[in-house]
Amino acid sequence: MINRIPLSRGLGSSSAAVVGGVASAAALAGVSLSAEELLDLALPLEGHPDNIAPALLGGLTVADPGRRQGALRETPRAGRPAGGRGDSRLSALHGQGETGAAPMVPRGDAVFNVGRVALFLAGLQAGRLDLLREG
Repeated sequence: MINRIPLSRGLGSSSAAVVGGVASAAALAGVSLSAEELLDLALPLEGHPDNIAPALLGGLTVADPGRRQGALRETPRAGRPAGGRGDSRLSALHGQGETGAAPMVPRGDAVFNVGRVALFLAGLQAGRLDLLREG
């Protein structure tokens, strides 16, 4: 397989490889799997539902390690989806499958950021540019 997703940039290259490998193995074995079954098989190999869900489902996904994932599947009415990639590499924690070490964030900042993410997602779902801007 060819994976053109740049490595070490936090864009999910390893998740795409895992999902591709699991789907290919199922196809070679003649087994038909639902998206949920593919997710169940790929998640233990990758370990990050926030990476596996978008690689498998596409679109905007919201991942929750306890419930695996949820997804917003509709294209937002507020504009066209956009993507990008940075040129800087993220250092991986060797042997742990993590992309970069997470810094400690003060509780107040974390609460503020969670609120902004909720506004952003609500804006995407409702097609409201004012919420996107605020989020």
